[in-house]
Amino acid sequence: MKILSVSCSDQLLSVSLNIDGEIRSAQIFSNRDHNHHILNFVDRLVAGAQISLQQIDAVAYGRGPGSYTGLRIAAGVAQGLGFGADVPAVAVSTMAAIAQKFSPNKVFVAIDAKKDRLFVGQYARNADGIAELVGDEQLTTIAEISLSGTNWFGAGDGWDQHAKELERRFRNQIDGWEPDQQPHANEIAILGAEYFRQNLAVEARLAVPRYLSPYFSG
Repeated sequence: MKILSVSCSDQLLSVSLNIDGEIRSAQIFSNRDHNHHILNFVDRLVAGAQISLQQIDAVAYGRGPGSYTGLRIAAGVAQGLGFGADVPAVAVSTMAAIAQKFSPNKVFVAIDAKKDRLFVGQYARNADGIAELVGDEQLTTIAEISLSGTNWFGAGDGWDQHAKELERRFRNQIDGWEPDQQPHANEIAILGAEYFRQNLAVEARLAVPRYLSPYFSG
């Protein structure tokens, strides 16, 4: 299986190519010019693998939450590449991508949404090593978050900005947290392959961002 993936929901722009579990990627930290790099990265990875876009099975993209502009770029690229190569698109939550990075079985992801709010999602790793959502992804305040059970691990830039409040609120439920974590196309490629196997791919024209609120982050 060949899955091309793109992620640009934050300052980190990344593109990955997952060929039967072997992943190669390109990335750059870039504030406002993701669109200047993303197609060059796609061309580089596809050429390096000596395949054509028509040979991939799907384009996976980080659907959100995250930067409004970055999410639109990722979805637009998935639409364009998918339409041009006649392959489907697979939407992957950026919070699930963050959770997929870590070995702890339970990951509590928090992404800063500004105005004292957070995008949050709770994920548990299944027997196949895939981070699965527990409950719903939400836009909420720290005071309104409900976290069930113990032995959670924290990640996402919401932790970078609100660690003291989150640690105080969940001091008996969180074992630790990892700073400076953003979604990466590597994990989007892994999850994209799994979702493709689950028949969750859609026509490329249906690739759109997902905003949890009319108030966008970024």
